Amino acid sequence: MKRLLITGATGFIGGFLAEEAIRKGFHVIASVRKKSDLSYIKHLQLEYVELDLSSSASMVSILNEVKPDYIIHNAGLTKAASQAEYDVVNADYTNNLALASMQAEKIPAKFLYMSSLASYGPADFQSDDTVMEHHTPHPVTMYGRSKLKAENMLKSIPGLNYLIFRPTAVYGPREKDLFTVFKMVDKGIAVHTGKGDQKLTFIYVFDLIELMLRSLENNAVAKSYFVTDGKVYNTKDLNRIIGENLGKKTVKIGLPLTIISIVGLVSEWIGKLSGKIPSLNRDKLNEIKASNWQCNAEPLFEDTAYRPQVTLEDGLSRTVKWYRANKWI
Repeated sequence: MKRLLITGATGFIGGFLAEEAIRKGFHVIASVRKKSDLSYIKHLQLEYVELDLSSSASMVSILNEVKPDYIIHNAGLTKAASQAEYDVVNADYTNNLALASMQAEKIPAKFLYMSSLASYGPADFQSDDTVMEHHTPHPVTMYGRSKLKAENMLKSIPGLNYLIFRPTAVYGPREKDLFTVFKMVDKGIAVHTGKGDQKLTFIYVFDLIELMLRSLENNAVAKSYFVTDGKVYNTKDLNRIIGENLGKKTVKIGLPLTIISIVGLVSEWIGKLSGKIPSLNRDKLNEIKASNWQCNAEPLFEDTAYRPQVTLEDGLSRTVKWYRANKWI
């Protein structure tokens, strides 16, 4: 039984990842913190450890105890007030864990890092109209820059058998960020920016997990992949499909980018007063303003011999059913 260490196992992706990995026969070791909410994984038969990601030395001793065959580093920071804060958690901590894995008595066969399409930024900057591996990254957010920094750190570690996954928007049951769109549509409001023709890409959480687990047991190392379902959509598509599944007729509202920018600035100002980081801020605005989030996931499909099975229509239908069953909407 192969031993798989997962960081971020208590979250949206990590919880489903741990569950599916166990189903596939892995012995899963979940890295959790003392205050972690174990709701998504407490029913699973797994092993728990607490890693201090700020210290490579302390992690080496724990890795020597649990001896993982593989590591999936899925933990990270998605909201922060500064670039420095993002960099410490998303880049420095990632580097610390990778270095510790190389100093352990048993070096993991693969170190899979969950990065993000944000590390390369939108295709707006690319002449091919699609983000590809050989392109120069153009992250437009602090979050994206921290993910790119982490990627570069991993690539600089001699002998590290890294894999880097850069998923686009991941959706499915229990997801909370895209959930805001579901709530608006449920209230009869379908908002889009500009003309609503922004090119968007998505990946259903279970397709992402299948790709991750398959990549652990093939021969690919020292590779980076973009992850989507291979299709391109726009904001109107998203609102329409959600509305159909909710059985709601919507009022379609197109907001000029200038208006959204003002709302973002006001939201950030209110956030500073309350001490909370709002979902809509100036950093997030840079993603919203981008017109094209196409990327090339074909290399991943080829290396894993798997192509995503869940269409956006089917995935959103399953997600709506889960939200309703669990009284989120």
